[in-house]
Amino acid sequence: MNDGFEGVWEKESEVMAYIEKNDYDDNKLLELLEPFDIQPSQIKTNHVANLNWNEEWEKSYESVSVGDFCHIRATFHPAQIDFKHEIVIQPKMSFGTGHHDTTALVIESMAEHDFNNKTILDAGCGTGILAILAKKMGAKKVVAVDNSPWSVENTIENAQRNQVEIECNEEDIYAYSGEQFDIILANINRNINLENLKHYAAMLNADGLLILSGFFNHDSDLIEAEAIKHGFKRLALRVSSKNWVAISYTF
Repeated sequence: MNDGFEGVWEKESEVMAYIEKNDYDDNKLLELLEPFDIQPSQIKTNHVANLNWNEEWEKSYESVSVGDFCHIRATFHPAQIDFKHEIVIQPKMSFGTGHHDTTALVIESMAEHDFNNKTILDAGCGTGILAILAKKMGAKKVVAVDNSPWSVENTIENAQRNQVEIECNEEDIYAYSGEQFDIILANINRNINLENLKHYAAMLNADGLLILSGFFNHDSDLIEAEAIKHGFKRLALRVSSKNWVAISYTF
């Protein structure tokens, strides 16, 4: 998919995106959404009149707060001082604006752990929110990977926007199979996390931390069985009001 999208953001139960009619292609969109287990029947398209899309995006996009620990806002929102960490993003066409339950669940999980001087892998970084937060929490080194080129570009831009240094590449985690990390963050989806658990185990230092999300509570037993098989021990499970889950493991 080209960069024709004027803006992409998450609402409670859907992702909204705007694109010029001449740039839209059904097949390319399905290819783009394939990693997210989205079916054609879940996609709706509407033709709308020409508008000032930046203005419309600013009207629709709201800042996000996770307790008093983290505040996520766009550049056009006023800064907030009542939070331990603040992240400023411009989502563009990357997934991960901070509005989805899984992002909040992972951030809540991160708040309970010490990231100071740790090495971090953010697997499937999207807009880079989790990677940026890890660096703001004192991480020594943060590696962010995503197989989406626009996510990589957006993460790099957002890292610069937040004045933090992150290594971000268009890769699968296999490209880092020879490296070890203290903490791995993987807010992706059930199937990819299931496939990657053996790799997380190989890449995580002893007594390291793994935070998984991107799946529903009814998938937790499946994730748990695979995690135990690879030597992980569960530390905590968080469930949102909409039944999304984040699970923390040690190794």
